[in-house]
Amino acid sequence: MTDLEKSKIVKNVLINLINISGRKTNKGHAITIIDNLLKDLENKYSFLKNIKIIDNRYIEDEMIVNVLSDIDNIDSKNMGKALNEIISTMHYNLGDKAGHFFIKELQRNIGGDYNEIIKEMGVDLGLMQLEKEIGDISKTITHKNWEISIYFFLKNLLCVSLTQYLFILLSAYASQIMHLYYYLHMHLYIYMQIKYISSTDIYEGSTLM
Repeated sequence: MTDLEKSKIVKNVLINLINISGRKTNKGHAITIIDNLLKDLENKYSFLKNIKIIDNRYIEDEMIVNVLSDIDNIDSKNMGKALNEIISTMHYNLGDKAGHFFIKELQRNIGGDYNEIIKEMGVDLGLMQLEKEIGDISKTITHKNWEISIYFFLKNLLCVSLTQYLFILLSAYASQIMHLYYYLHMHLYIYMQIKYISSTDIYEGSTLM
């Protein structure tokens, strides 16, 4: 790993996190969120107490984040775990829409050298971006499958309901339907007989003529 102090690495990452989040929401909100996040994580990573966030959006970026030199003595892997959690939480807080290109922007803004350094610490921004894109695809597929499932469920429910309704209707009026059937059948039979007799009389009359 490079000899660059961890304090400078952490400061670079945090400043870029604040700036990117600030553009997507507002700077004051981003400062408050990251300050509260660092305090929440102090129980898990006690060395985060050596990082102070100045909640003043009007001062220069370099002055907002103050990282004490004690951070330089922290194990790189432990620092990497803390950074991973900070980045992931900040990304999550932005939501899907605002945080769509968050990781990619962070990767670009901190620069190639810093990317390689934090990667050695266990913070792989390229992998995080890939995991996010796969997650987005999975959400889309799941959402579409859910819509298709709902569609077929309602379609089947409608078919079953109509079938049951027709069955109940037929059962309730079965006798009336049968009487109507016989009535129509009888009248049709009488009509056909009358038509047959009439046609026979006409035929016989024409023969006699």
